Amino acid sequence: TLVGEFLASAMQDNVHTEGRRLSDRGVQWPPLAWATRKIRRYYRWGDGPKLVRDGTLLHSLRILEITPDGVAVGSRLPYAAAVHHGGTITDRRTGAQRTIQAFPFALPSASDLDDLERLIVDFLDAGAEGA
Repeated sequence: TLVGEFLASAMQDNVHTEGRRLSDRGVQWPPLAWATRKIRRYYRWGDGPKLVRDGTLLHSLRILEITPDGVAVGSRLPYAAAVHHGGTITDRRTGAQRTIQAFPFALPSASDLDDLERLIVDFLDAGAEGA
C-alpha cells in the first residue's frame, strides 16, 4: 500500500498545483473555458485550483484495488476520466451535456517516478536486512 498511497498523494498534489508538477513531462493544463469562469463567479467558488470546488474529486483520489501483482490508484467518480482525458459529461441535475477539455491529473511527474524508485529500493533493502 506504500506505493498506492504515494501515487494517490501525487495525484492530489497535481490537482492542488493545477498540473504544474507535470511540466517535466510536457503536460500543461489549459486555461478554464469562458463559461466555466462565468459559472465560478456566479456561484462565488473563487479562484482556487481549477479542479477544486468542494473537494469531491480531490478526496476521491485513493487506492482502488490491491492485488498480488500491483495496486490500482484513481477515482471511482463517473466524471473523473472525462476530466483527465477530456470528453463529454452529463449534469446530473439537468441532464445537459457539455464537452470539457482535458486536465490530466492522474500521472506521476518525472520526479515522482524517481522518488518512487527510491521508495521501492529502500523498502527492498530494509526487507533484505531483516531477512
